[in-house]
Amino acid sequence: MVDFSKLFDTNYLFEVNPPSDFSLKNTLLIIFGLIFLISVIGWFAVKYLSKSFAIEKLRDNFLYLLLVTGLGGIVLVLLRMAGASYFSMRAVLLFFLLGMLGWAIYLIFYLIFTFPKEVKEEKETKRKERYLPQNKRNKK
Repeated sequence: MVDFSKLFDTNYLFEVNPPSDFSLKNTLLIIFGLIFLISVIGWFAVKYLSKSFAIEKLRDNFLYLLLVTGLGGIVLVLLRMAGASYFSMRAVLLFFLLGMLGWAIYLIFYLIFTFPKEVKEEKETKRKERYLPQNKRNKK
C-alpha cells in the first residue's frame, strides 16, 4: 500500500539514490506507456479531421501534453530503475507530475476562456473573406 504521509518527508523525497526496486514500477510504466500510446494513436487518428486553425491548435497542445507526460514519465521511471543519481529522486517525479498537472490546468482554462474567442474570430474572418473580391484566375 502507498503511504502518502511520506510525500511530506524531505529525507524520503530528496534521497539521492532511492532503491531501484520499488513496488509501483510496473504500474507506473503501464500508466505512462498507455498515455504515450494514446498520444501517438490520437495524433494519427485526428490528423486530418479538422480544418479549423483554433481546433488544430487545441488538439496539438493536448496531444503534446500527453506525449510529454508519457515519454517523460517512462524516462523517469527507467532512470529510477537504473539507479541514476539525482534523476531518480522521488522529488523529480513529483515535480514532473506537478508540472504536467499545471500544464493540464492551463489547457483547461484555455479551453474555457480563450478557445471560444478564437473560434468566434476565425468564423468572423471566414465570413468576411467570402465577400472580398477574388482574382478570376483563382476562381474555380
